[in-house]
Amino acid sequence: MNISSVRIIGFFCTLLACKLMIYYLNQSLITEGMHYAELIEKFDHEQALKMLERRRLPGIILLEYGVLTLGLVFKLVLISSAMMAGFFSVNLSCPKRIILQSVIIVEFVHLVPAFLSFLWFTFGAETYDMQSLNDFPTFSIADLFNVNSKDAYYPLYRSLRYFNLTEIGFCAVLSYCFSLALDISIYKSAKIVFIAYFLGLLIMALLRAFITASIL
Repeated sequence: MNISSVRIIGFFCTLLACKLMIYYLNQSLITEGMHYAELIEKFDHEQALKMLERRRLPGIILLEYGVLTLGLVFKLVLISSAMMAGFFSVNLSCPKRIILQSVIIVEFVHLVPAFLSFLWFTFGAETYDMQSLNDFPTFSIADLFNVNSKDAYYPLYRSLRYFNLTEIGFCAVLSYCFSLALDISIYKSAKIVFIAYFLGLLIMALLRAFITASIL
């Protein structure tokens, strides 16, 4: 195993540890009463209590962390693949390890909103509920609208939250990293990154909205 591989693995392990820690901190904000209030809207009292008990099982907790880990791996591979396709489309060669390492490092940008949410609801907000936790501002187009979770357009509203300042910041930092690594202009790098990333993001958002609407 060469130095580059060890470095990539190190960055990934650090990223994963930070992501799981922030997830744990945000989960600690949710009380049993909040869980119960959400479940009682869909199930009766006994079923709601059983589901609360099930959530405390170590196996369920480990499963949640396992799903988060797999989701992170899938996301990194998906973004890296989109970047590779973007560079290939303009006949620009970029080593896979540089793409993957850059994507892993810049992925830390995506942890910022969740950490800010934890800080706000821990030290800033006097009271909060599940709805306010889910609708914490993402500085996106969706924040211009007031949509309730029971509304028919809620799946589309949730999908629009993907297009926000965090994603723009992610693409900007990633563009800068690629411009340094490949010695190309920031404009050329940004053009490739923004088109490839937001095209993939649009497809994923529409797919998620369609799947969610179909289930509901």
